[in-house]
Amino acid sequence: MALPLFVAAAAAVLVPAAGLLHLFGPGHEDASERTLVAPLADEVALQAKFKHETGRLQSQPVRVYTQYYFPKQATPKGVVICLHGIYAHSGGLTLLYENLLNRGYVVGALDFRGFGRSAGRFGYIDVFSNYVDDVLAFLEATRVQFPGQKVFVIGISMGGLVLLHTLLRARYGLIDGAVLHAPPVLLADGVRPPAIVETVCRVLVKVLPKLPAIPTHGATRANSNEVASAVEASKQLDDLFYKGRLRLGTAFNMLQATLDIQTQYHKIDTPFVLIHGDNDRVCAYAGSKSGLLKSANLREWGGPDHAKMLGMHPSSAKTELWVVTKFSLAKHEAEVGHIQCSKDVLPYLNVELEEDEPELTVQRATEAPHIFHLVFVFGRCKL
Repeated sequence: MALPLFVAAAAAVLVPAAGLLHLFGPGHEDASERTLVAPLADEVALQAKFKHETGRLQSQPVRVYTQYYFPKQATPKGVVICLHGIYAHSGGLTLLYENLLNRGYVVGALDFRGFGRSAGRFGYIDVFSNYVDDVLAFLEATRVQFPGQKVFVIGISMGGLVLLHTLLRARYGLIDGAVLHAPPVLLADGVRPPAIVETVCRVLVKVLPKLPAIPTHGATRANSNEVASAVEASKQLDDLFYKGRLRLGTAFNMLQATLDIQTQYHKIDTPFVLIHGDNDRVCAYAGSKSGLLKSANLREWGGPDHAKMLGMHPSSAKTELWVVTKFSLAKHEAEVGHIQCSKDVLPYLNVELEEDEPELTVQRATEAPHIFHLVFVFGRCKL
């Protein structure tokens, strides 16, 4: 009698465990069904106006979706690669793309593994360094396709974190300049779980990394009341925007990548612009201020929340456009804010001062005095 009871008890435990392991255990998934999702209306409209090419990274063993948009002018001003944020995909940044295209830039983008039309369980980050590998491969392919062009990279939120790690590994000359847009250098209060919960998750992530167990911050935390409803509505209309709970593996990879960059950022020697709203409740503005630029005299303006910094608001695209233009052109085309930078770095970036610009301030990182950081704190600017 005891043996059958033991077997029944073991089965009661092992069968559900096996089911959980099958559903949420480690392993690669192609997830080809996401490639069949229709593009957003804004994507369709943009593709009707500009030449558009899609592809995949040939150098990578898994399917990574890539795309380029081409401006109408024969000789582009440069190439801008855009890296999307967590939960999102490259098709959600068309407002930014159109602004850049109208001013003569080629725009390139890719979907990170687990997001958009790339392979991988929806919303799941398996290995964070794979993202860096993919971006480096895409940049090398871009250099081959557009020889002689300057190449800039914009990283938005999680894309900014990927970009920081990419800058650490990129060969000299691969990236001419970078824009870091609200990167999670330091997690905001309430985002990191209690220590005991984190310890349990670090154990579970070994066996059930795809388990969607952690509530997301939600629209109300990420955004002010001014834009929360509009942002939430846009997400619901986007079938490629991940709306589930945060998967354990995703949370662990993001946490570890954020912690790692705090001790590595001083090694970056590529010029970059940092944009961050001081009202950001998801990716703490304090991380940008005390981390990446803790030695700089950072001027502050009351700024927007996370969503406005992620391209979900028209002013975001204008800001990105202005910053990228400052990188690559002698004169910017639209004044939308304030910028601080070192005068010494301006010739290197091929930028000239205009008489109506704000006073410039030298920004040096004491950990690496040869690096000049351009800082733009987006706030209540006249647009």
